[in-house]
This record gives sequence, structure tokens and C-alpha cells, in this order.
Amino acid sequence: MNCVVVIPSYEPDERILGVAGELVESGRNAVVVNDGSGWKYRDIFGTLKARGCIVLNHAVNKGKGEAIRTALQWIMEEMPETDAIITADGDGQHKVQDAEHLLHVFEKENPSRARLVMGVRDFSSGDVPLRSRIGNRFSSMYFRISTGHGCPDTQTGLRVYPKRMFGLMMKTEGSRYEYEMNVLNAVVKTYREEDPLLFVPVETVYEDNNSSSHFHAVKDSVRIYKAPLKYLLASLSCALVDLGLFTLLCQTGIAWMSILAATVIARVVSGMVNFSLNRRWTFRASNGNALVQAARYLILFLSQMLASGLLVSTVSSLGNATVLKAVVDSALAVISFLVQKKWVFRKEESAVPMHQQLEHTL
Repeated sequence: MNCVVVIPSYEPDERILGVAGELVESGRNAVVVNDGSGWKYRDIFGTLKARGCIVLNHAVNKGKGEAIRTALQWIMEEMPETDAIITADGDGQHKVQDAEHLLHVFEKENPSRARLVMGVRDFSSGDVPLRSRIGNRFSSMYFRISTGHGCPDTQTGLRVYPKRMFGLMMKTEGSRYEYEMNVLNAVVKTYREEDPLLFVPVETVYEDNNSSSHFHAVKDSVRIYKAPLKYLLASLSCALVDLGLFTLLCQTGIAWMSILAATVIARVVSGMVNFSLNRRWTFRASNGNALVQAARYLILFLSQMLASGLLVSTVSSLGNATVLKAVVDSALAVISFLVQKKWVFRKEESAVPMHQQLEHTL
């Protein structure tokens, strides 16, 4: 099996020399991408090149996702006989023996060489930084809820990608840390009729509380969870429209403008605004059939409103109605997000399965 090691690197220390060096010594081809590290790091990348690594350079920092695509593009053009690539970090988090073990599993326990093999870490250890433990659990929960597939470590960078996924990886959006999550989502969606993920336990390494990581908790989390955050902002904006319009209508002094009428008008207008924001901004589905989407949204809108009323009425004896309504509506909002993503604003599938289209281009 011909597998190439891909190591995206930004401002590395000397630990990358050990990781890449050992992999090259074991007979692996290694492609290291200098992601705009600057002149200060030229000696390290020069040493990597002298030890047999292919070094590709970005003039400026473009992000991990772009670095992986740069390496993959080079491999597809210069080494077309490659059967798979394995991505690894050069900061010591990934052990060479774990990388070799993943490759062994990919070749021996994955006969068709069709699955994405992922090195998963044990986050129950006390050595794992709290932010990493919380982040991984939230990420895994979000992935299961949004895709229906379980993944114990969505953030692992130690992965073996088979050749049939190369085209999909090149087409997947994302420039930085969100890219690997986007690839995961694309894989389970494209190969949803299969079992495309294979998990292999690896050593959990966090040196110096993971201080060498270039992951920015706020900026990169926003990129990874862009869709639900947009949904939340759209929902909050429409709640303000609803409340503001209701207040304005009630203060007009028009005799027929009862509280019920003001409520209905405000809710309808805010619903229309919410539909437009989610269609064009949150789910970026403006290319779809607007009438079909509007009909689906109306069904969801009415169902959600009815469900809220029935559920709050059912559990009203348990406590304060306002608190219970907040809990019920929050749960329904999560369900609404998933329904809108998977049904209301669903991307229409082409007649030819996506994986066949992608494999045909390779």
C-alpha cells in the first residue's frame, strides 16, 4: 500500500523533526506544508527537506484546511499512485507508532480500503486539559445530533483518508480548523448508506497543557459551529422583531388592535423574517425552490407553535408556566434547527450519487 504522510505546520518547534524524521526513516513519503511560518523557521523546514520530506510553502498563513488541500493537490498531481494519505500534527501530540498502527488497521482490517480511519483519544484521563475535554464532548454530541452518526473524537487530526475520498476533500469548504469537521460531515453524508468511519484508540498526549496548539477557542469554534450560531443569532433577531412589533401595535391605540391580533401579526412577520434569514444566511439554501421551502417552513412553524402550546399545557402543573415554556421552547428550537437543516432547506441531491461523481473525477 502506498500511503503518504501529510503534516500541516505553522511555526513548529523541533519536535516536528522527530515525528517527520521517524516516518521517513520507516519508508513513508512525507509532505510537510509550511503554512506561512516566516523566515524564523526556515532552518527547521530546511532540515526536514534534507531528511527527505517534501516541503510545500504558503507565503502567508492560510490555515490547516488550506494546508491539507495544498498537500493533497500536490499528491494527486505528482504521486497519482497514492492509495491513501494520513494526516498528523508535528507538535508531538501524535506518536509515530500510533500513525503506523492506524495504517496497519487501514490496510488489514479495512479490506476494501474504503473507510476513513480515525485515531481517537481517551478524554477521561486527568492529564487532558479541561477545555479540550469539554470541547470534545460538546463536539461529539453536536456531531451525533446533527448527523445521526457517533464519533468519540471529532477533533482528532490523526486520520487515514482513502483515495476515493480525495475528490470530496478537495471540494469541502473551510480553511482552518473547521475544515476537518466539515470533511467528517461530508463523509457521513456522501457515504450515508455505508459505515464510513473506523475508530482506533491512540495515546492521548498533551504536553505543557497543550500550549503549542494554534487552535483559537473563540475564533475557531465560531468557524466550526457556524451554522448553529447563525441560527441562534437569526432566532434572537426575530424574537426582537416579534417583541418590538407587538409592542408597537399595542401602542397604536387602534380599537380593533387587540392583544391577540397584535400577537398574530407580530408572530407572522417575525416568522417571515426568520424564514428569509435562515434560507439566505444560516443554511445558504437560496438556490432551492422557494415555494417548496416556504411550504415546509410553514408546516414546521405551525407544528412548533402547536407543540409548544400542548406541551406547556401538559406540564403546567409542575411549576412556573413561564419557566416551563422557556425550557420547552428551547428544546423545540433545537429540534427546529435539525428539521430546517435536514428537511426545510435540504440541499437537493443530484441524480448520480455524489461519491460516484467524485470518484469519476479522480
